[in-house]
Amino acid sequence: MPAPFSILVISDDPQVVKTLDEVSLRSDKEVIFRSATDTREAVNVLNDFPYTSLIVLDSTLRSSSQDLEFIASLRVHPHWIHRPILVLLDGQPPCDLVAAYGVNATSVSFKPYNLSDWNTYWQMVLQVHGLHP
Repeated sequence: MPAPFSILVISDDPQVVKTLDEVSLRSDKEVIFRSATDTREAVNVLNDFPYTSLIVLDSTLRSSSQDLEFIASLRVHPHWIHRPILVLLDGQPPCDLVAAYGVNATSVSFKPYNLSDWNTYWQMVLQVHGLHP
């Protein structure tokens, strides 16, 4: 069996973590989810689990420059230069897309609203990052 794929989900909405965990069970990949409610907590999680494979950041960028600073700080760390950091937005304006890509987020997506969309999103994540069979 392949090694587990470790994901850190940063969100103050527990439903996001629960939904991602649920849809991951439908894939054949072993996924370990860790969660943090904000980027300060995320730093502690990453210190404890430095081999995290991917970060999903559920963000409202226009109200938190802290999220942008977090991504920028990871991109200068040798361990995180090339690892995927996915940003989920909740219908924010185009300036948030520009800001997220400006600090080298790997991808920026609008947050899915129903389970079917979450499943599609998750399958896309697995495929794009070479984790799909």
